Amino acid sequence: MGGIECSPQEVAGLLACQSGWNRLVVTGGEPLMQAKELEELFSLLPKEVKIEVETNGSVEPTPALIERVMTWNVSPKLLHARSGRGALILNAFRTLPNVWYKIVVRGEEDWAEVEALQLPRTRVMLMPCAADRERYRALLPEVAQMCMRHGVRLSPRLHVELWDTQLGC
Repeated sequence: MGGIECSPQEVAGLLACQSGWNRLVVTGGEPLMQAKELEELFSLLPKEVKIEVETNGSVEPTPALIERVMTWNVSPKLLHARSGRGALILNAFRTLPNVWYKIVVRGEEDWAEVEALQLPRTRVMLMPCAADRERYRALLPEVAQMCMRHGVRLSPRLHVELWDTQLGC
């Protein structure tokens, strides 16, 4: 999608110019591939800023990040979506109390793989695997039933529902 390259100091400066914010959500690619830069950025932000990091669980978080991040949103990719990405490093997240696992599923056929991850069900959210609104709406009831059967939560994919296949929203 593009973007601009900025140093942690430049990002902190841009954020300092904004008023009325107290939460920062860092998402990817894979943000933990830039752990050193994130540590530096987070050290420059006021302590009141609540930080969330969205990761796919393939890179272990550093102790400094674990200490500073308020919420981890870990979205481990199942085999149908991995396409050669690295192995999951979920053990580093399992012991943390502030982790939510958001997993994209195609349906009940993915449950065995979800269960094999051995995640706390109270922190698992399933999302329908759909790149467009029509497929999303068709799959949502099945995934909702799956969540009820297995005692996990359902997470909507609002970007698909709201903007369909449009990029850059």
